[in-house]
Amino acid sequence: MARTLAEALESVRTTRGLVDSIITDRAEMKKRLDEVLADVNMTPEKQAQIDEIFETSAKEAADIAAALHSNPDPNPAPGGSTP
Repeated sequence: MARTLAEALESVRTTRGLVDSIITDRAEMKKRLDEVLADVNMTPEKQAQIDEIFETSAKEAADIAAALHSNPDPNPAPGGSTP
């Protein structure tokens, strides 16, 4: 069944909203953690681990955004073909 342009546009808008939510949630989590840990005397090793967690999550958010951008249809046709 072919989708209308309006349906495709709505799918893209929904996907963009999901990506924006992931990015916003990750940034807010990082901000909160920075605030909580501001007065904590942390070893460089522990700080490096925390930094790696957020660097990895930022990369994963970017990968998700890129994947969704390359195929914004949440219900692709079977076999990867488009109708």
